[in-house]
Amino acid sequence: MGTAERSEWLRLLRREADGELTGAERAQLAALSHDAGFGRLRADLTRAEHLLRTLEPPRPARSLAPEVASEIAWSAHLTAAAPPRLPHPVAAEVAREVRLAACLDTLPPPARSVAPAVASEVAWSAALHSPPGAPSLPGSLAAAVTARIGADARGSVPAPSLPRPHNPAPTLLVGGLLVGLTLLGLTEAWPGLAAGAEVLQALVAGLSPLVGLGLGLLLLVSALVVWKPTPAVQRLGVGGFMLSAALTLPPLYQAAQHSGVTLGQTRTVGGPVAGNVIVVGGDVRLLPGARVGGEVVTLFGDVQRAPGAEVRGQVHALLGRAPGDATAQQTPPRPAWGWRPPRPSGRCWAGWAARPGVPYF
Repeated sequence: MGTAERSEWLRLLRREADGELTGAERAQLAALSHDAGFGRLRADLTRAEHLLRTLEPPRPARSLAPEVASEIAWSAHLTAAAPPRLPHPVAAEVAREVRLAACLDTLPPPARSVAPAVASEVAWSAALHSPPGAPSLPGSLAAAVTARIGADARGSVPAPSLPRPHNPAPTLLVGGLLVGLTLLGLTEAWPGLAAGAEVLQALVAGLSPLVGLGLGLLLLVSALVVWKPTPAVQRLGVGGFMLSAALTLPPLYQAAQHSGVTLGQTRTVGGPVAGNVIVVGGDVRLLPGARVGGEVVTLFGDVQRAPGAEVRGQVHALLGRAPGDATAQQTPPRPAWGWRPPRPSGRCWAGWAARPGVPYF
């Protein structure tokens, strides 16, 4: 039996004698009751307890209460506060203070300043101790006199140069050119902008209010982290970003699935469609039986319209073509913009600069 095991047994026996055993400790005692060493230890403790109880109680020592009471009385008597001092007249002190104040108010006349005398002594000392230097020669005036005589002979005096007046013509010209180019770009791209606005409106109309809540939470948490970038606020920002993603991403995914917008694929319409037909990165094929109640919009793709297809709205081909449709608004890609015309298969090839000699296919 080791020392640690004996200490544990003694602790269990003490808690058993005090009546503080838990259920687990009772089960442990029940398991140890079959151990011979534990039984001998319990018997030894029981015998020692019996022997201690049979001993006569010790006689009480002499009482120290009178001595303790005497000590307390003497301590209270010695530490008692001294009686307050009796009041005394303060007339003498007041008179003395008045005399001192009168003496301090009358200042003696200031002494004569010795600063000028000291400065004069210092200057004379410096002049006497410094070695005499050679006097500086006067400068030549020949050049100045010659220039003045020549100016008088010509009858003209050179006038000082004046600053040139500011000419606002270049600024106005550049500003007018920029305004004209901006208006030209807006005028040419206005149909595409209107179609893009309709696409954006169609996408936003199918979004859940949770998207706005998530974006607002993202904006609020970002502003809070930028305003007070402490570790606690940064941990709070991480939680806010995760909550914003949980609120925003699922509705966006559902809106992308149910909004009617096709991404990266060719969409073939052969029957009636109540709303708009929007394709990004692909073509739209309208078969003879197609009946579109809204508009047809393609971005980076073409619109192939059969003779019998009906579209109630407008047909827009942004950075694409609509061959055979005279009423369609099409903005084909231009080589100057850095776009390569899309393939008829519906795939968008962007970022390629048009090269001379490369046919459109």
